[in-house]
Amino acid sequence: MARGGRGGGLRGGRGRGAARAARQAAADKHRRALNEAGRAIGSGRVEVDTSSLEAGLEAVADMFRAALDEAADAMAESILDEADKRVPEDTGTLRRTGQTVSELGQAEASVRYGEGVLGGEDAPYAVMVHDRKGKGHHYLRDAVMDKHGEHLDAAAAVMKGATADAARRG
Repeated sequence: MARGGRGGGLRGGRGRGAARAARQAAADKHRRALNEAGRAIGSGRVEVDTSSLEAGLEAVADMFRAALDEAADAMAESILDEADKRVPEDTGTLRRTGQTVSELGQAEASVRYGEGVLGGEDAPYAVMVHDRKGKGHHYLRDAVMDKHGEHLDAAAAVMKGATADAARRG
């Protein structure tokens, strides 16, 4: 059987133009269907309940706050321990007034000297001793500076742990 001329072969006489027209017609039909669907969606109201998401995010935030509070307390205790080694000691009163104070939920903690602890003796000279020249001066500032790198590493570890906990509970 001989095949003859143009348009012969496997397409059974249809040319390339007919195939292109069929593809275009299918694309147009698809486009019209999408437009109809878009009008249907656009004309309705979609509501999404995000309350469980909000509760989950608040729980994660609480975990981070608790972790940061814990880290701040640990850092303050570390600084107090180091500063106690540096405080000049005549009678020991100044060293005994050293304390940490934390603000729960604020991720803040401070180290203080000079105020009586639980009704104990005050050392109103704490600032004077800290700022004077000589042995033991800047006992608190130097303790903070020496512990700074450790505290950055500890804070990073706390945040990493809190993130891992949140992901596990998640």
